[in-house]
Amino acid sequence: MTEMQVHYGLHIQYTKAWLAKDHAESIVFGSAAESFQRIPSYLYMFERKNPSTVTDFELDDDGRFKFFFFSYGACIRGFRSSIRPVIAIDDTHLKGRFRGILFVAACLDGNEQVYPLAFGIVHKENRKSWTWFLRRVRKCIDCPTNCMFISDQHKGIKKAMRIVYPDAPHSLCVFHLNMNLKNTFKRKDVTGIFKCAYKIYRESEFNEEMSELMRVHPNAYNDLITIGPQDGHVLTPQ
Repeated sequence: MTEMQVHYGLHIQYTKAWLAKDHAESIVFGSAAESFQRIPSYLYMFERKNPSTVTDFELDDDGRFKFFFFSYGACIRGFRSSIRPVIAIDDTHLKGRFRGILFVAACLDGNEQVYPLAFGIVHKENRKSWTWFLRRVRKCIDCPTNCMFISDQHKGIKKAMRIVYPDAPHSLCVFHLNMNLKNTFKRKDVTGIFKCAYKIYRESEFNEEMSELMRVHPNAYNDLITIGPQDGHVLTPQ
């Protein structure tokens, strides 16, 4: 809008500028609808050019896009040979015309850098979509010795883990847990004590921090004790 006004002396409204930009992108890249129609051919070429790559997609009863998955063959081989089997799974909402949700499975490499393992796109985040995604992840890497998963507290993930990975520990990400505490109780002393507690390795020191939290805010203490760390819910730093 600013560029049009500076270079051409034209003042256009935001809506018209957005529509013009959208039309120009469709001319160059094609429409979003056409891109969805090309998924099968895209995955075919994807697998041909990237040996050992795993891809999959699924349509609904009306023949419309529902689920999409891919994992690079190089990333699968690297995970099996070199990566510590601690897998973080999370999602983010897409902002395109057809919306959707991006699923990600990632690890940390030896230099503490993010190591991508698998990606998926689904129409909705629930037990069914997470089960579909995790089954494809298991197809890629199975369940290595000492493998564990880290996620937020979404109920769909918890149910899907019980179905697909009942033999792997499922822990909670302390970043998400800390944000939940912050949004629920809105007190810096609560989140401060929690940060100290999850960084401690000695049980006696952990109990001291949790006792302090009990004194400061009993409700926050009860929420955390209900979540874990017992029953496999480990407070694991992100």
